[in-house]
Amino acid sequence: MTEPTIRSLFSFKIPDDWTPDQALAIVEFIGDLREAIWAHYGEQLIDAYRKQHLSDIGEPSSGSPPDDFSF
Repeated sequence: MTEPTIRSLFSFKIPDDWTPDQALAIVEFIGDLREAIWAHYGEQLIDAYRKQHLSDIGEPSSGSPPDDFSF
């Protein structure tokens, strides 16, 4: 049995009554939050990503981080 992932622990329900402006505000907030997290934890995130994917595939990664992390 595999360990639960962060994604499997959370489920999100988006309200049906948001206006397009409200949805855009959330998207912009998430982008800003992502940038702030990368600015603070970038190297640690890259290391964690590599470790996670090394255990998934059992071989070294190419040494470069992916173009886009889906956090």
